[in-house]
Amino acid sequence: MKDDSDANCPRCDAVLTTPDDRFSTWCAACDWNVDPLGREGPKSRARELARHASVFRRTMADGPDVAPSGAAAYGALVLATAVNLATAALVVTGVWLLFTGTLPQRVLGAVELLAAVLLFPRPARPPRHTAGPATAPALHAIVGRICAELGTRPPDLIAFDAGYGSRWTAVRRRRRRALVLGLPL
Repeated sequence: MKDDSDANCPRCDAVLTTPDDRFSTWCAACDWNVDPLGREGPKSRARELARHASVFRRTMADGPDVAPSGAAAYGALVLATAVNLATAALVVTGVWLLFTGTLPQRVLGAVELLAAVLLFPRPARPPRHTAGPATAPALHAIVGRICAELGTRPPDLIAFDAGYGSRWTAVRRRRRRALVLGLPL
C-alpha cells in the first residue's frame, strides 16, 4: 500500500503530495479535492482566478489612480445631481409655503420639509469592531508602512467585519477615513 506522498490523483493520475498533515491531500494539476466539503468546484475556482487576473491586468494597464469613465460614471453623476436638486427644491418650496401659504399649503410645506430631511444624505456609521493603535500596534505599523510606500495618508480608523475582503470608507460627519478588514483575511 502506498502512503500519501506517492498517491496518484483519481482524476488526472498526477502524483499527489501532502505538504502538511493538517491539510487534506489535493492535486495541483487539476484542483481535485481542493475543497473536500464540496462548496467550490474546479470550474468556479478557475472562473474566480480568471476574474482576478482580468482585474489585475486592467489595473496594471490603467494605473491605480484612473477615475471611472463611460456611461456608468455619467449616469451616476446625473442621478446624484437630480437627487440633490430635488432635495434643494423641496427645501426651498417647503420654506416658501410655510411662510406665505394658506393652511393647506403650510401643511404641504411641512411635508416637503420632512421629505427633504429624509432625503438628506447621512454619513456612514463607523463599524462596531475597531482596533486602535494601543490595542493593535503591529497592525497599525504594517498599515502605516504600506500607506507610506503608496504615498497616501494612513486611515484614521481600522475596523473589522464578518465579510470576506477589505474596503475603504469614510465615516461620520468629518469623513474620517476607515479601513475595514474582513475577518477571513
